[in-house]
Amino acid sequence: MATNRKTIVWFRRDLRIDDNPALAAAAREGSVFPVFIWCPEEEGQFHPGRASRWWMKQSLAHLNQSLKSLGSHLTFIKTHSTVSAILDCVRSTGATKVVFNHLYDPVSLVRDHNVKEKLVERGISVQGYNGDLLYEPWEINSENGKPFTSFAPYWKKCLDMSVESVMLPPPWGLMPLTAAEGVWACSVEELGLENEAEKPSNALLTRAWSPGWSNADKILTEFIEKQLIDYAKNSKKVVGNSTSMLSPYLHFGEISVRRVFQCVRMKKIIWARDKNSEGEESADLFLRGIGQREYSRYICFNFPFTHEQSLLSHLRFFPWDADVGKFKAWSQGRTGYPLVDAGMRELWATGWMHNRIRVIVSSFAVKFLLLPWKWGMKYFWDTLLDADLECDIIGWQTCLFWFQIQGAKYDPEGEYIRQWLPELARMPTEWIHHPWDAPSTVLKASGVELGANYAKPIVDIDTARELLTKAISRTREAQIMIGAAPDEIRLYHALNLGFRRVSDEKEKKWECTDIEIQRHVVRSISAFLDCFSRATANHRLIKDSISDIARALVFILGYRNRAVVGLAANVVIKLLRIVPPSLLQSYSLDLVESLSSSVQQMEASLPCGVALNAILVNVRETKEKEVWKVLEEGRTVVSVVANLQSFSEGNVSVEWFQEMASLLSTVMLKWPQSRYLVWNDPDLMGLLESVSQKPDMDLRFAALKLYSSLALCGHGASELLDNGKPMLDMMISCMDESSPPNARIEGFKLAQRLATGNRECLKMINICSEPLVKVIVWTIRSGKLENDRIEACKLAFITRWEGKHHIYFWKYRISEALLSLVVENFCSESSLDGHASLEEEISVAEKILNANFLPSLRSYVWDIIGFLAAHSEEEFDSTSRGEELNLNFLVTCACLTFSRSVQKGYQICQTDTISASQSESASRAVLMMIYSPSKYISSRARDTLSFIIGEDGEQNLYSLVNFLSYIPSSGGYVLPNILQTTVCLVGLACYSSIPQYASFTLRNQGLEILLSFCSWYQRNRENVGASSFAPYPQSSAEKRICCWECTEDWDNKDAILLYALLALAELVNHSFSEQNHAEEFLNKRESVKDRLCTTLQEIRDGTYGSGPRWYAAYILSYLGYYGFQDKLGKRLMGAYEDEECSDMRLLFANGNGASVNKVILAVRCPTLLPPKEGAHSGTVQEIRMSANVDTLALVKLLEFAYSGYVEVESSTLKKLKTLARHCKTKILLQMLCRGRPKWGSSIPRIDLPLALTLKLIHFSDVILAPKETNMASFNCRLCSSTSPHAHSHRFILSSGCEYLRALFRSGMQESHLDRLNVPVSWLGLTKLVNWFYCDELPKPPSGCRWTNMDTDAKLQELQAYVEIYSLTEWWIMEDLQNDCAKVILSCLESARELSIKTIELAASFSMWKLVEAAAEHAAPIYHQLRDSGELDELDDELVNLIRTAAVQFSQQGG
Repeated sequence: MATNRKTIVWFRRDLRIDDNPALAAAAREGSVFPVFIWCPEEEGQFHPGRASRWWMKQSLAHLNQSLKSLGSHLTFIKTHSTVSAILDCVRSTGATKVVFNHLYDPVSLVRDHNVKEKLVERGISVQGYNGDLLYEPWEINSENGKPFTSFAPYWKKCLDMSVESVMLPPPWGLMPLTAAEGVWACSVEELGLENEAEKPSNALLTRAWSPGWSNADKILTEFIEKQLIDYAKNSKKVVGNSTSMLSPYLHFGEISVRRVFQCVRMKKIIWARDKNSEGEESADLFLRGIGQREYSRYICFNFPFTHEQSLLSHLRFFPWDADVGKFKAWSQGRTGYPLVDAGMRELWATGWMHNRIRVIVSSFAVKFLLLPWKWGMKYFWDTLLDADLECDIIGWQTCLFWFQIQGAKYDPEGEYIRQWLPELARMPTEWIHHPWDAPSTVLKASGVELGANYAKPIVDIDTARELLTKAISRTREAQIMIGAAPDEIRLYHALNLGFRRVSDEKEKKWECTDIEIQRHVVRSISAFLDCFSRATANHRLIKDSISDIARALVFILGYRNRAVVGLAANVVIKLLRIVPPSLLQSYSLDLVESLSSSVQQMEASLPCGVALNAILVNVRETKEKEVWKVLEEGRTVVSVVANLQSFSEGNVSVEWFQEMASLLSTVMLKWPQSRYLVWNDPDLMGLLESVSQKPDMDLRFAALKLYSSLALCGHGASELLDNGKPMLDMMISCMDESSPPNARIEGFKLAQRLATGNRECLKMINICSEPLVKVIVWTIRSGKLENDRIEACKLAFITRWEGKHHIYFWKYRISEALLSLVVENFCSESSLDGHASLEEEISVAEKILNANFLPSLRSYVWDIIGFLAAHSEEEFDSTSRGEELNLNFLVTCACLTFSRSVQKGYQICQTDTISASQSESASRAVLMMIYSPSKYISSRARDTLSFIIGEDGEQNLYSLVNFLSYIPSSGGYVLPNILQTTVCLVGLACYSSIPQYASFTLRNQGLEILLSFCSWYQRNRENVGASSFAPYPQSSAEKRICCWECTEDWDNKDAILLYALLALAELVNHSFSEQNHAEEFLNKRESVKDRLCTTLQEIRDGTYGSGPRWYAAYILSYLGYYGFQDKLGKRLMGAYEDEECSDMRLLFANGNGASVNKVILAVRCPTLLPPKEGAHSGTVQEIRMSANVDTLALVKLLEFAYSGYVEVESSTLKKLKTLARHCKTKILLQMLCRGRPKWGSSIPRIDLPLALTLKLIHFSDVILAPKETNMASFNCRLCSSTSPHAHSHRFILSSGCEYLRALFRSGMQESHLDRLNVPVSWLGLTKLVNWFYCDELPKPPSGCRWTNMDTDAKLQELQAYVEIYSLTEWWIMEDLQNDCAKVILSCLESARELSIKTIELAASFSMWKLVEAAAEHAAPIYHQLRDSGELDELDDELVNLIRTAAVQFSQQGG
């Protein structure tokens, strides 16, 4: 063999091994994977009938045995999608090429095009061959270059061309290609080609036929040698061996038409030489039959609409009689015409008929009974053993003959009739073809009783001729009069009944309120559309008519007559299936408006919903805003929700529920505004919960889609999870392998969306952690479809957050599952065991990585294993979990990929997206492994990386340092290459974890370069793009999420800076570990000391991500700075230094003391409080400290307790550690011990709200009372007072407000009161208290909650902030005032209608700055406010203020 290419041979109707071009080509090139794919759904209305399926089954079994004899076998696949099945084969076999023999029927043409398109997109070579025809259809054209439309010239042209004489022999042997588990193969029995009920009938076929390619060869040989010579003479007989019987073998490709043609032609040459004219005539007649078969495929290829509409123009005008009764009589052989009935009964019994009989019965149906030709063609397709769509299309459209003349001609003795009509067996030959003319004595003697044991003629011959003549006359009249199709004529006249031209408008309008005319128009449109398919949608008639059709349908649907609207909606559905969306975009808005109003009618809601859904799916983004306005005004979402609720009453079908749910899901996917109306409806949510627990998979899938769409809304997801167990149970069951693929994918999508935010993800995990993880790991390991595995990997990203789910990932052997995405079969492709050396592991890993198995999934593998490593426990050890080999090998592969990325250097950016993402994700994974809390993973990763980089380490490191030094020194403000920079920084961080390379980096100014880079990043932060190249593109749905308040991933925001700080931290750590103390380190690097501190403090206290801030604080801990500084800590520290605010004094052994506050100690350091601490007494309590307590260490501990930050000299460090350990201040102890921050840790905060809990509220020493004195729902858990109030602490209030501090220290009467009246509402008071204790002003409801609040509720929220704003001027709280102003202006931006009320309210408090700001927000809607009269209630001064703002807005281009 020239090559060793892996090729898939896709068998269809070419079930042979000899003269099979596709098989021969594949066998020449290398290993072969033969496959037969059965996808009944794709066959549509042309699903093979019983006899045809029986033949196919036998032929496939025969072919499989033949392939086995050649060393291979035929893989059978039953699927819902041919494209998916072939893609699975490609992935599982590693094939790089797919070959097949062409088919030419319309169904196959579309399928082959789709398959080829998908394969080419994925870089798979595709080659089709001619294995079914003498000539490809595109090779034969008339002189003008157009296809022939008549047989004679076509066949003459064919005979003038040469036919390839060399036929391909069967391969000597085949090199088999083995598929992995990704292919869902089955046996020929499991294809379902024959059911139990069909087997008795099929037993008759077994006696008469022997399917299979080798049997076809025998029959051909016998026919040529014995029967061909008399073929012309016997062709008129319908009994005996008068045909070749090759038609089913040719149809299923068990013998090549080229072989038949060449054999017959050779025989003709011999007979011509021998001057055997009868033989030549027979050969020519037979070859003409071959030509007609060729021509049928030629026509279907060049005119692919012929299976749906007439090829012959006169048939398009023919007035068919769609009489079901006549059709039933014809199909059952009860027409009263013996030759017709005999033929139909033979067909039913054997699945076969003589060609002449086929012509007779089809002519009878079409010309005598005037039955639609498509009915007959479909019946033949369902019953014929050799049902051939292309031949039947031509045959049924060219029926010409009359049966009675032919009856005597083709069965002169009546033998055929007697064989298949035993009731006429005794009828004399004279009368057998027309028993209705026989005398009664003859009938009686023959045992025939017309109308009893044999049917009377279904139609009189003369009547049939008369009806046919009239039909032909009407057809010709229509052709002459219009010169167009009858359906187009009917449509033209029907539409004209409703068009009205308005004088002042250029375009005519369709308006007709007559219901009968509307019904007539709808039916005319439907009939017209029946002439077309998607393949012919660009026909001129469609393009010319679409505008008028759309106008009529829009009016009829909008008229909403119950008798017509359903019919009209069904026509819209048909229109949408035929016409490309681009042609309907101009009318989509009108159709949406009409359908959305009609969907409210229960009788028509199903077709209207289906049609509306189909339109909405294809709405362009530019029109979405207009469409939503229509949907909103029509209250479409409310109507659909109400419709769905009727399902609980049992009034509608499952199909109806599915379609309504699909429509609602589509709306929610595209328009976030709609989701609130759904998740806020308790009745619908209850119904969905009920539906989710039903066993019907169709219902569950519909509910799943709705849940999945709702979960795009953060508020909706939170509501779903509040009572989410039934939903989550259904979701997980739908992810199971036994569920349909679409349900599995939707289940994973729902889980992914629920996991969008940290809080919601943990909610979900707490409910269903183990079963969720179990199904994720199983799908990653064993999922049959790549899409399933991709979605499972996406969901496995829940590992980025800490939680108990990590335990289950390890329990269910996640490393083994991830390894299955790296190597097809780890056990068989590697000889590794637990005793293999690291060198052996690396050698095997290199081979496996080079094989590039499932490259699109590789990035997921590295990210998932990286997150798992980052969140593993310190004591984690894979040996105790039985995953040592798998985990070690994953670590090796990741380190190897990372090492290659570092070595690629600049070339890394020149690769494709998948390769780039693998580089970054593998680098990040190695980083997480090296810095994993698990000593096992960390040491394994470090040792493996050290071994891999070997002698090249310093050279690689030198390149990294040089590259990084270029960025700050270049003077640029953007990164030259984000991915390369990422890999460079991660490389420095990883290399620096190895002591020898850390020393090398320090010697080469690595610390200074990293510090310069951090400073450069601070200056140019806004210009630095995202670091992630991972190929996880958001779907259009994920881009439309709303109302989510997500905790940022630790390494997502400012990831580049985090990696730089990781490397910097490692270098600082290495320096201290070598030199033992900070002074020597700083003395050596005095030049960078100040820069280092300044830069790190700016990062620590800035608005950077949690990761960079944590590592900045971690590095600063080496320099004596511990903790985080924030405004709340500074406030508390300022009050701590004021002794008059304290209520406890700690007395030291040296006579000094420290004034403290019990509430702070209770929250931050409860061990310093005396036991059994009671309620606030109003006096300062003194506590004497032990002489063993170091005074300075205790003071530093108190500083940290108040501010969350402390500076410590090295001389005090050890004593402070001891005290911190004793007092159980974990955060301080971690920093003092220089413990590395755990991945994902949040920034520590002073948790003052603990002071308001039931456990600590007894330290409260003041009550805050709002303006309200009565609230029906108010209930205090701490005291018996029923009036609204809030317990608080003087110290905390003093720390945030200079006014209150002065008040409490004034000595005036108010300073001693235990109740303080605050001139704000209860809502405002709760927000105010929150600010004092958290330094955060609670925001009003956001997203859809805010949008859907009524104006009064919004105003109530806004009023609370206005009241606080007013209070801040009195209490002198500038920071809080600024926070209030931001919230107020933000509310006005999203709800400008509140501007007037805000202006009034602010003016009543004399807050003129706020009045001016509100006036600016009212400026854009000034004219609207003026016209509505809302300004009339304002003072002239305020109106002038708004008018002035409006003028300025206008002048600025607003």
